[in-house]
Amino acid sequence: MFSGYASQDDIGKRKEMSESSQLLIVEDDPTMASLMADVASELGYGISLAETLDQAKRESAAHLPDLVILDRMLGDGSEGLGYIEWLNTLEGKRPGILIASRLTSVSDHVLGLETGADDYINKPFEREELRARLRAV
Repeated sequence: MFSGYASQDDIGKRKEMSESSQLLIVEDDPTMASLMADVASELGYGISLAETLDQAKRESAAHLPDLVILDRMLGDGSEGLGYIEWLNTLEGKRPGILIASRLTSVSDHVLGLETGADDYINKPFEREELRARLRAV
């Protein structure tokens, strides 16, 4: 019977699955990128970093990640949603996408999700929430 809660076995399997997974962090704030990398590393992800939309595209073209944490407002003035739009033009496998942004309105969330993100987390966030969302995506 479905209880609505993940069992410890389910959580352990998710962690095992992620141990060989690659995560791309698209974030221009070094402090925030470090926090994201720390949490993802605790879950066993291999980490790649990109500070701009162009870097994210190049990194993904070389090796498509399993999961992406994506900032909406990048330091070079580019919009993170452009990365999702670019992914939508590609054939084949698509990574899970978690947007992490200071754009926190309902319309911002809806736009991100309708563009193709799997989840959206507001900045600033707590480590525990990021950890849970990474496990869920």
